Amino acid sequence: GSLQNPFHLCGRKGKQPAQTSCWYNFARKSIPFAALETSGSDAVLAIDRTGSFLISIGKARHKISTSDGEDIQSLAIHFHAMPSPSSLVGTRNNDRHYNVSPHFCTIPLITESCNGDDSFFNLAAITPVQILLSSDGAVGAAFVQRSEQNESAIVIFPSPSNHLNQEHVKVFNLPNARIGAVNTHTLRNLLWKTHLIPNKSLGSFQRNSNRIKKLGNKAGYLFFNDEDDGWRIFWIAYNVEDLDCEITEQKSQQKCEAVRSDIIQPCDGSEIDVSWINVSSGITNKNLPEQNKQSGEELSIAFEAYLNIEALLCEILLNRKHLVTTKDSPELKRSPEYFYSLISYGANDERSINLVVVFSNPRYEKVKAKCSSNQRNKKASVPASYGVYVTLDLFDQSYSEGDWVMNSTKHDPAFLRRWANKLAVNRRMREMKVGPHSADPDYRKFLGVNLHEQNREEFLDYDSLFWNPFAKKDGKQAVALPKTIAMSSLYPSCDVITNSPVISGLPVGAIECRDFPVSLMYENT
Repeated sequence: GSLQNPFHLCGRKGKQPAQTSCWYNFARKSIPFAALETSGSDAVLAIDRTGSFLISIGKARHKISTSDGEDIQSLAIHFHAMPSPSSLVGTRNNDRHYNVSPHFCTIPLITESCNGDDSFFNLAAITPVQILLSSDGAVGAAFVQRSEQNESAIVIFPSPSNHLNQEHVKVFNLPNARIGAVNTHTLRNLLWKTHLIPNKSLGSFQRNSNRIKKLGNKAGYLFFNDEDDGWRIFWIAYNVEDLDCEITEQKSQQKCEAVRSDIIQPCDGSEIDVSWINVSSGITNKNLPEQNKQSGEELSIAFEAYLNIEALLCEILLNRKHLVTTKDSPELKRSPEYFYSLISYGANDERSINLVVVFSNPRYEKVKAKCSSNQRNKKASVPASYGVYVTLDLFDQSYSEGDWVMNSTKHDPAFLRRWANKLAVNRRMREMKVGPHSADPDYRKFLGVNLHEQNREEFLDYDSLFWNPFAKKDGKQAVALPKTIAMSSLYPSCDVITNSPVISGLPVGAIECRDFPVSLMYENT
């Protein structure tokens, strides 16, 4: 059978628990890190899902200088081919004329002046970089965090597997980007597959604007960038102008028609820098001559829009003024403190997202003060904060309210942020039937879940037999989870790769591949 299917090797069918996983372990191969022959200035971070290539970070392959001769320091992502068994055997031959893990793509991230320092590797050791790769390996997005927020950047790039025969590829850079996603529970909920793209001729997101481009066999991608007060949303596809798209009439399934028109607004793309990159050297060309562009897959941002969470919250509170206003102050003078978290896209249909919004109650402090003056230690009669689950249609701004939750005493920003993340994780566990929800779909207890970010899908996360004793336990006391749940099980649409081990200087014993039985083993481990 194919080694690229771990469920096949484990005797698994779909998400059902395995009788044994012995064949998968038997097929696993370990490659010594020293055998890779990658550049000494590169730090290998991960293996892609299929075991086809290595992802590393380091300086660019060429030395950059300004017109006045000043050297420029650079930071780039590098892709190397995964060594084959035959090439590793060939390393014993001193006469060979090949590299066992050849370099075949460079994606530049940032550049800056060296200031007389010739250490080109230090950017990788001091600059936090988090990379998202789609589950099929076709699209990636890199978050580059700098000490100054306005110096951070996001780079959207095509997968190396989509341009093996191309000399140049198109990448999209968002300089001076706001990156709020680092404060959420995961980055994995920011990249999704989609088959629907807004028609550019619409010009706005209105209730009656239901003409949508439906992609054919090839999937597009939906990328969210959290900008602290909402998400900038990108619909991404390859060769979008040449795709055989069907203009389809689809009606929204949501219950509430938005009164406001500014919840989702189209963007003109003026903040995006488009560049052509030489894949072997990483040299950037803003205006590549047409004759130099190679035929093949070309990445495109088909549509861009901004989702304003404050506008959505104000829309919801228009019909629920009694929650946040009083007879003395019938109008909400300003928006309450709020935080939000994305739960999922496409759980109901490919038009909508599920999210949770939590916010403080402006009435709480006034009522609390009044109760304290009348009776000592008496609790306020209104909640300190609220939370609401919302399903929002991305194409016409219509929405449906789900469950409402509340907290009786806490409303500070730190609590609201943590609460939004916990609510999102618990709801996503229910959607994916992970953990106790695999044994009991109606499981309602709120869990303080322990999660890990390693790129692996753990079979026990879906095993109803394993979770059944935990799900059936009675009592009001909190019970510890029998295992840590993989975030990758909750959000399998992409993988997260980070250079945090490089920055922290902590030794890494091994690098595992998620869906292929191969790993890199470091020496002295």
